[in-house]
Amino acid sequence: MTNFVLTYKIEDKDEASDFIDFLRSEYPYNKLEIRHNIRYFAFTASDLTSVEEDVSTTIKEYNTSISDYVALYYVKDESSPKIKKLMIYGSADRAEQDLKAISSTEHESLLNDMLDIDFMAIKVDKQYK
Repeated sequence: MTNFVLTYKIEDKDEASDFIDFLRSEYPYNKLEIRHNIRYFAFTASDLTSVEEDVSTTIKEYNTSISDYVALYYVKDESSPKIKKLMIYGSADRAEQDLKAISSTEHESLLNDMLDIDFMAIKVDKQYK
């Protein structure tokens, strides 16, 4: 399993709520952080392609505004821990505009922390409580 982090902005509050509900149902081992009004949703999944398809298909069901976006962060290769970003919806300019509210150091640190969460250990721990 691989960890992924979505940053997203959906202006319509009901649609944003529906979107996070969908994500939580598809990816039950997850963590949501909000920093400077930027939503970071970390989760574990089997592969990038299925995540991209799930999120892309779902976001197209909403009446999104011009300022809405969904960006997916992941580490492609464990031996080279460089974080990659894939824009699933909207433009990188929209996401970058929002990220100006947070320092690049804080953003990268949060991404690294969320990409390092051991969701499988959390899963096992919950089973035995």
